[in-house]
Amino acid sequence: MASHEDLVTRIQNVGPGVKVEVATPCNGQPDRAIVRIRYTTNTEWKGVDAILRQDDGFGVPVELVSK
Repeated sequence: MASHEDLVTRIQNVGPGVKVEVATPCNGQPDRAIVRIRYTTNTEWKGVDAILRQDDGFGVPVELVSK
């Protein structure tokens, strides 16, 4: 995530309910990662989605989760 600080900042600035974190997709596979983005409103989801569609992303799968 350190190499994508600008992307993380842009996503988190979408709204107060948006949080970006690193997670592991499966137990027992600590060498694999996903980026989990949590949001609270539909407006936040739309903002995050718009950013992800116009950016190259994080280089790993992204999971969007409604809080």
